[in-house]
Order: sequence, then structure tokens, then C-alpha cells
Amino acid sequence: MILITNFFHNLWRNSMRVVGKLLLIFLIIWALTVSILSFSGLTIIFPWGISESNEIPQGRAEVLRISIFLTFSHFGIIHLLNRTREHLPIHFLTCYLLYLSITSAIICFLRDVEVTEYLVMMFFVICYLCISLLTKPQIRDYFRR
Repeated sequence: MILITNFFHNLWRNSMRVVGKLLLIFLIIWALTVSILSFSGLTIIFPWGISESNEIPQGRAEVLRISIFLTFSHFGIIHLLNRTREHLPIHFLTCYLLYLSITSAIICFLRDVEVTEYLVMMFFVICYLCISLLTKPQIRDYFRR
């Protein structure tokens, strides 16, 4: 019985590590691709939609703007309260994904948005949950391998 439990426990750890790395790889490739294409004048809207007018929809622009401000405020308050410590890039990513998810949910509920906007919000919520789960101290060592 213990062997079976250990087997499933190890299987879960390994699969979560793979899922986390795959999500990060996807986000990295997407961010680099969108950034490079933006320099050439092409605007991509998540996930791979091309904007005909080279503009980001108002609701998404608000979500990005507010989540950046909230992330900045989060780290600013931490610094002002003398709780500054060394933060890894993954800490910034999880903080930003948290505020992106919260802001997306609020904007979706306050505005009359399409169903696809809820799917985008759910994608970022899932990314936040997976990455924050993987950065917990007891799981973090598996994520580094």
C-alpha cells in the first residue's frame, strides 16, 4: 500500500513540475513573440489574435494597466514596511498573475464583455494557481530540477 501511495505521490509531483514548466515555456514564447512582432508594427491580442487597428481592446488595456499598478504598489508597500527581502523573478510573476486574475475578474463583471474574455481570465487564473502551487517551499525544490 505504501508503494502505491509513494508511486502516485511521485507521479503527481513530476506531473506538476512538467505542467508548471510547460506553462512558463508557453508564456515566455508568447511574450517574446508578441514583443518582437510589436516592434515590427503588428499587435497581437492574447492568445494569438491579430489586431486589425493595431490597438488593444479597452477592457484588456485597463486590466493590464491596473494589474501593473497593483503589482508596483504591492512591492512598494513591502519595501516601505521594511519587509524587503530577496525576491526571485518567479515571485514577481506570481504576484503579477494574481493581480492580473483579480483585475480581469473585476473588469469582466463590471463591463459587458464577450464570453472569450472570461476564458482568457480563467487561463490566467489557472496559470497563477499552478505557478504559485509550484513555488510553495515544499514543492519548490522539485520545480528547480
